[in-house]
Amino acid sequence: KVLDFLKQIRGTEGAEGRRLELEQKFAKGGADINAALELADLYAKMGMEQQFQGLTQTILNDTNLPPNVCLAVAKIYADGKRIDLLANALERYLSRDPNSNPRVWVDLAAAQAILQRTNESLQSLRKAIELGGEEAREIARTDQRFDGIRNTPGFRALVPVSQNLNFQNL
Repeated sequence: KVLDFLKQIRGTEGAEGRRLELEQKFAKGGADINAALELADLYAKMGMEQQFQGLTQTILNDTNLPPNVCLAVAKIYADGKRIDLLANALERYLSRDPNSNPRVWVDLAAAQAILQRTNESLQSLRKAIELGGEEAREIARTDQRFDGIRNTPGFRALVPVSQNLNFQNL
């Protein structure tokens, strides 16, 4: 246990050193988007919430960056189980590239369902199915993130029980 604790201390020291290095890069104007994403991830892991949210919101607000950067920020939010922020990042991505990826619409719908934003979730799921067809519907049918809205009439209308799973008619 002592060795594990020492490894943890060394890891924390390494993260702190890397954070300082990246912050100095930013101060000198020599940082790129990859450095920004790495720094945001370090802020999240180090519990530096104010810096984390400030940097990630700055990244999301920069319309000069490619839309996929929003997905990179969304991954950081997802890794930290920050569903409220995840939904925001996915919304930002989709506002810039709404017809590109049905899976992103499914993920947004799932995040909205978890946040109990049922109407928004159903709208996002509708768009996912419009773009992704039966594959998107099948993902929603089995994805546990939709458990909170699975029994609502709106969800059942969009994602009816699969005929293969319906044993009520036997």
